[in-house]
Amino acid sequence: MKSPAFQFYPADYASSQRVRLMTLEEEGAYINLLCSCWLHGSIPADPEMAARLIGKGASTTLATTVLTMFVPSGEPGRLVHDRLEAERSKQADWRAKSSAGGKKSAENRK
Repeated sequence: MKSPAFQFYPADYASSQRVRLMTLEEEGAYINLLCSCWLHGSIPADPEMAARLIGKGASTTLATTVLTMFVPSGEPGRLVHDRLEAERSKQADWRAKSSAGGKKSAENRK
């Protein structure tokens, strides 16, 4: 099951030196790519394709800069974000734990 949202930690985001050094345009592009990465599981490593995902006439130069915030996914030509992957894993673990607890509770009621 794909989760529709990820937890956003303002203190972590605002205290990141990498984010603080971005221009406003880079930061907007970064957030846009984070959302795309969450929704689709990864983003293209190709700056031209990433610029299209960013939209609003983003340049490949902008995309190339922002793509440095992502890491290879293991799938050729695709990138992921390490923090998003940790969130994705945390959510999957929570769903599995909740499901197991629910099943155990149902069995106990029988």
